[in-house]
Formats: sequence, C-alpha cells, structure tokens
Amino acid sequence: MIENYDPNIRWGRHTYRVTLQKWNYVGAIDCEMGGNMRGFKVIEAAVSSLADDLHEARGENPTVTLVDPTGEEKLHCQPDGENIEDWLYAMVVGVELIKHEAEDAKW
Repeated sequence: MIENYDPNIRWGRHTYRVTLQKWNYVGAIDCEMGGNMRGFKVIEAAVSSLADDLHEARGENPTVTLVDPTGEEKLHCQPDGENIEDWLYAMVVGVELIKHEAEDAKW
C-alpha cells in the first residue's frame, strides 16, 4: 500500500504496477505517468502507457516475458495483430498504484 494517497493533489506523478498473466505464467511491469486523473481512468491510462512503451522499445515486435511460479520456465508473448492495448487487456489481472506524488502542472 502506498504511504499516503492525497485525493486533493490535482497534478500527480503516478507509478503503477501492471500484472499480466497467461495460464500459470505471470509478470509485472511498472509504468509511470503524470497528469490530472483518478480512479478507473488511470487503469486505462496505465495500460495505454505500457502499450506505448512496448511499441517504442521493441518496434514492430513488442514482447512480454512471463515466468512460471518457479521462475525458471519463461513464456514470451507477442500480439497477434496491431492492437497492442487489446492484447495487453486480455492478460491484465491486476493494476496497482504503488507511488503517487505531486508534480507541477504542465500547461
């Protein structure tokens, strides 16, 4: 749990842990974003931000590596089509806010 979630912070820097799972393979990816949003919208924004990060980092072949409970066996996942967000949504089993702090408004 984060130390203090101040609902009065208008502009904040959020760090989310997005947990992905396929069968018994699981992985977690942290992503950061700033802005003026709260609630369910941040889950959508976290997945969208993760999709953008994967596309930028890996170009045309975004890959997510998940591991089994022993940590030894790996599953490399790639989207079937071009919609990376839908591909990620199908594997999301959790999104957790792990850090929240005030940031200067960007006008």
